[in-house]
Amino acid sequence: HDTHTDPVPADVLALITELCTRCRPPGLLLERDGRYPPAAALSAELAAIAQAADLPSPATGPAELLAPEPKSLIPVPKPAPTRDPAQVGGSGADMAGLVKALVAGGQIPEGFDEARVTAAAQALLRKRADGVARAWPMLARSYGQGWQAEFAAWAAGRPGRGSWLDGWDFARGRTVPQTALAELAACEVRWTYDPERAPKARRLAVRRYPGGTAVNLFGRLFGR
Repeated sequence: HDTHTDPVPADVLALITELCTRCRPPGLLLERDGRYPPAAALSAELAAIAQAADLPSPATGPAELLAPEPKSLIPVPKPAPTRDPAQVGGSGADMAGLVKALVAGGQIPEGFDEARVTAAAQALLRKRADGVARAWPMLARSYGQGWQAEFAAWAAGRPGRGSWLDGWDFARGRTVPQTALAELAACEVRWTYDPERAPKARRLAVRRYPGGTAVNLFGRLFGR
């Protein structure tokens, strides 16, 4: 179910309920890497997750889940602790900065453990590479064992656009290995490329590449 692009299915909500009857997890995270729905739909999903976990339903969406850090009534001088990126808390600016550091190569906010944030960011890059490999199998296979490192070097500092578009952006920004040219041509003959907006379907198009040709006739793909 770990697609990060679809609504949470009933089976997963049932699993959350079963988990929470056995133990109380420190938190539950709803992830989306593409096909982002309207805010109202996300809020509804968060409410369903909260209900399954027997937790208070968030009133206005994700921001309600970020509880401010408690403050002491009597200020006591003490060194600022480092924070684990896995722990949710702090101001909205802190969290926005943390998200940017994790997925877009931003500067790590003050107070967060640099080593842990760096390790988490690298893990997310590997996860993005795995998602792109599923969407673009020939492209990933053409890089062999070096795929994850090659993609991570390109993706570091670039916010994700979803696995399919990430792979397309990656392929268009370099000389694609011969074994992946047919896959790229098949994509571009069916869709218009736009680095800023969602692609639009083509009705008629032809793409030639070394070793073959891809043809789109009213949504039907032919190649040789």
